[in-house]
Amino acid sequence: MDAVTLDLTPRRPSEIPSDGAIISAAKSLIKDSLSWKLGKVYQNGLVQVAHAVHPDNSSWHSRVSRHTLPFDQFWAVLGHQWMPAKKAFNEKYIHEIKKVTLVKTLSQTASIWTILYGFPPPMSSRIFTILQVTHLDTSEPRTGWVVHLPVDLTGPGDEALLALEEHGIKGRYTCVEQIMELPDGRTEWRLVTSSTPAGSIPKSLAEKTLPARISLDVTSFIDWYYTCYLKPKTIEKDTTQGGSGYSLATVGCSLAVLNVFVYVVLYRTALAPIFPARTALAAIWGPGKPTQR
Repeated sequence: MDAVTLDLTPRRPSEIPSDGAIISAAKSLIKDSLSWKLGKVYQNGLVQVAHAVHPDNSSWHSRVSRHTLPFDQFWAVLGHQWMPAKKAFNEKYIHEIKKVTLVKTLSQTASIWTILYGFPPPMSSRIFTILQVTHLDTSEPRTGWVVHLPVDLTGPGDEALLALEEHGIKGRYTCVEQIMELPDGRTEWRLVTSSTPAGSIPKSLAEKTLPARISLDVTSFIDWYYTCYLKPKTIEKDTTQGGSGYSLATVGCSLAVLNVFVYVVLYRTALAPIFPARTALAAIWGPGKPTQR
């Protein structure tokens, strides 16, 4: 099995490595992140972030948090192939998402998705086309991984797949999430990510704001779980794609990148008085203030 490097270079569908090679690389990246330079602690001590610059000069960020929510419940949402089935869900909780399209199912644990995000002017729409791979190790401690890698659909022979992709600026991100059951019954949630905003947004500014943005995803997910997921019929398991559905982890990783865009455009320009912070964060948190659990 050839070694795989997880970076921001998009792969054509025909060049996608095996699930095993991708998960092996994801485990190595998570292990490497344990020695990264620690940054701030966010969300009242809940989320610790860290940062590293790799030899290719790419910038990487990580976060870790520990929760009383049992592993089974965490993995059921973040790891299983689930799809937000109701249009009202996207409208209420993830306002920027305009369209989510399954491009191709590769296996029960791997699929290609393209996600369109829309924003008010002057910001252009963003497209993220990604490979999603999931893996669950049931040996102790039970551990699950969700990996997202950028995909390029512009190559010869992929015209039918490219037709499913919307028009807009193509952002890219690579993300690994690890969910691990701890001996005391809690669940540890780790995320490692690297991204490029694309377009005219300065990468240096995006990098500066990313640690705070990815920490917000933790509280937004916990709030969503207790206020939305536990209610019946909020989301439905997708049975139309052979068991391969849109994971909410995909929302988490791509929202972390898009949160930076919202911050840069709305907070650092003259539009800030028109679109106050409360409006932008409502798309991240949903109604009410984030709750730490």
